Amino acid sequence: MYSAVHSALDQVTSEGKGRRELERDIGELHRVETHAAERRLALTAALEQLDDGGVDGAGVTRARTKMSSRAARRAARTASQLARMPGTAAALAEGRITVEHAEAAADAAERTSPEAVDAELVDDAAALPADRFARRSREWAGSKERLADQQARHDRQRSLREARTGTGEEGMRWFLLRVDPTTGAEVEKTWQEEVERLWRDDGGRDGTPDEIRTPAQR
Repeated sequence: MYSAVHSALDQVTSEGKGRRELERDIGELHRVETHAAERRLALTAALEQLDDGGVDGAGVTRARTKMSSRAARRAARTASQLARMPGTAAALAEGRITVEHAEAAADAAERTSPEAVDAELVDDAAALPADRFARRSREWAGSKERLADQQARHDRQRSLREARTGTGEEGMRWFLLRVDPTTGAEVEKTWQEEVERLWRDDGGRDGTPDEIRTPAQR
């Protein structure tokens, strides 16, 4: 199979071709390159899953392709994320995106999740040059991380909620409530409405100052 592929590629030449034919062949060869890259990355991901004590994907990639160690490690990371992003992998195989796009998508997936990237960034990747998509994917991942941090903080606050009641001097009831800001805003609104009602019932704003309670009593 591979010999046939190489033989077919050998038939692609510039001889006797004008601009239109040359541009067409450049585009077609790009699709061949990205399809081959997608297959190579899929095989790398499969290699990573083998539990046979052999060399990992980065090591095999470096040995077989003569990539630098850094590039081989990046390829292995991209392969691992791409295996969980079928939409992105398909876009690469079809030539709609480049390996650079796939690497940027994999970086974003490591910061968020492959599922989120596959659902939200494939169209952007197909529409933007690789450098602009890399910037877009970083901004997107940063926004997702901020939302995740906010949610984690909110969850932490909710886990610290506390409510106690008791009886103090002269039989007066007291209440202690610690809640997250969202719940707190709702409770405070209801509390203020009740305070206002009690104040009016006790003579507030009715022209009888002697009957008006102090702020502390309210």
